[in-house]
Amino acid sequence: MRKNKVLIDLSMFLYLFLGFFSFFLGNGYYWIIICLIPISLYIINAVVSMDKENYGWVIFIGFVWISSMVSVYTSESYKYLLVIGSCFLAKLIFESVYGWHMKFSRIIRFFVWIHVLAVIASYFFPDYIRSIMDNLYTGEALDDYSQLLESNAYAGLTSQTGFAAFFISIFIAFCISDVLNTKLTLWKIIKIAIAGFALVLTVKRSFIVSNIIAILFVFYIQNKGNKKFVRNLMILVIVSCSLYYIASSLSIIDQLIAKNSNYIESGDITNGRAYLWEETYKLWLEKPIFGHGINVLPVYYGLSTHNSYLQILAEAGIFGFVSMIVAFIMSLVKSCSIYKDIVKDNLLTDKEKSVFLATIYMQVVFIVYSFAGNPMHGINFLLLYMLFISCIKSFVQRKD
Repeated sequence: MRKNKVLIDLSMFLYLFLGFFSFFLGNGYYWIIICLIPISLYIINAVVSMDKENYGWVIFIGFVWISSMVSVYTSESYKYLLVIGSCFLAKLIFESVYGWHMKFSRIIRFFVWIHVLAVIASYFFPDYIRSIMDNLYTGEALDDYSQLLESNAYAGLTSQTGFAAFFISIFIAFCISDVLNTKLTLWKIIKIAIAGFALVLTVKRSFIVSNIIAILFVFYIQNKGNKKFVRNLMILVIVSCSLYYIASSLSIIDQLIAKNSNYIESGDITNGRAYLWEETYKLWLEKPIFGHGINVLPVYYGLSTHNSYLQILAEAGIFGFVSMIVAFIMSLVKSCSIYKDIVKDNLLTDKEKSVFLATIYMQVVFIVYSFAGNPMHGINFLLLYMLFISCIKSFVQRKD
């Protein structure tokens, strides 16, 4: 039993390190295989159960496999099949074990603190952070980072603001969940303000919108019939006003407004995404059933869609598209149902409830951001998304 616990802890740390720092490790495909080793050893002595929610993902992976077989670029497609299969395997194993959620939370909070502070430091000390980046990145990644700094967009330790915004969103998820579930303190409000400020620094409009929707979603779940509704609503308003004041005083809001104004003046508020979406739709019409092959649009057609739904539609066809949406919905509904039982029966501490509520928050962020980004095609995004689902589903094993 202790041996199995060690394997789970080791696997969890490896997967989380891969999720938050894979851009330092080089080829993420190799590392995800390494992460599979302790998981594979655990399976030998473990009982893994399936449910309807998991069958939804199995069906989606099945269509990904079919898409890979008919792909115009099979090597890239099978790479993605390896990633999605490995992430699902990790999800399946972790949700079959109860009791790792608090350690999971502590590791994640530590990792995201690093990214939040790095983004803020890149704003106040850009030359110092740039000197660090010179030692971490080379070639195109370093050029991308330099261009971001020149355009007043801050990515912290990552080479893309999308990664930084996703990690900051995780920090916000835990902060908001703590406020809704545990005693309010000044430090909690300060942490939300710090994280919100860091998110605005990335100038990622899609993630700002995703977080707003996620906050409203978990706020509704938590406060439906809750006597503390007015208190929590006031907290939300105060934190939002404080964040707006901080961002305005540092001219960050002005930068966001200027960025949107430029897009409006150019006649394309989507910053080129509308053209990409149109081209992706045309590609889907060419092969509407099973698509051109998963993961092939960027490498074969030179087209990064910035919309996971359209990209899966063109790459895996209508069946892959529908099965992915079904998997999304089934996972979110299952998670909300489990959380409802947790709150109703008052089975866990407030801190534990916060962890599980944060997993729902991040599922909403992932689903909403998929309309303007490609999280389904990024190891960091997809792996962490799967781990969040498995975290709350692991609660079902508590009775055993």
